[in-house]
Amino acid sequence: DTFQHVRDLRILLYDAALAVDAQAPQAAPAAAQASVVGGQPATLAEWGFTVGVVSPKGLCSGSVIAPTKVLTAAHCMIKPASTYTAIQGRADLTDDSVGRVSGISKVWIHPGYNTRNNRNDFAILTLAKPFTRVPVIALETSAKADRKGAVPTVYGWGDTADTGPNDTLQKVAVPDLGDDACLTNKE
Repeated sequence: DTFQHVRDLRILLYDAALAVDAQAPQAAPAAAQASVVGGQPATLAEWGFTVGVVSPKGLCSGSVIAPTKVLTAAHCMIKPASTYTAIQGRADLTDDSVGRVSGISKVWIHPGYNTRNNRNDFAILTLAKPFTRVPVIALETSAKADRKGAVPTVYGWGDTADTGPNDTLQKVAVPDLGDDACLTNKE
């Protein structure tokens, strides 16, 4: 069951719900970045599981976890499900000539989601139209991938602080700061 798998899934979420690359961790850089900026464009082969979750009020990213399910951040889901659209296969969100689009029929937010400290900040979206023949993000099972100092690659759209186009999917390696640092962060 998708929800059982998601319960154990640990996601690195920054600013906009960025999709996690479940590849083996790399060596951590000497200094952590303060923001997720300075990325580079990602290719379809790398990010096929990444979805833009778009509403009239904003943009978040998510990951395809099943043909009808997308994992995203709970803090992104503040409006009714019908106001969101999921877009897959489109690196440039302004290019309507490529990719797949689906409405959202249902939103499930983790019942323990806490808006004060962002604990359990994830939601499962049910797509109105399945994304068939689309890569599904691999469930990471290695404890080494979710430890302080691991460096996953994150994918997403959004504010790049003028280091790239906001509507084009970017990727950047970001060090995992560990649970203690994340849980004490007040942002």
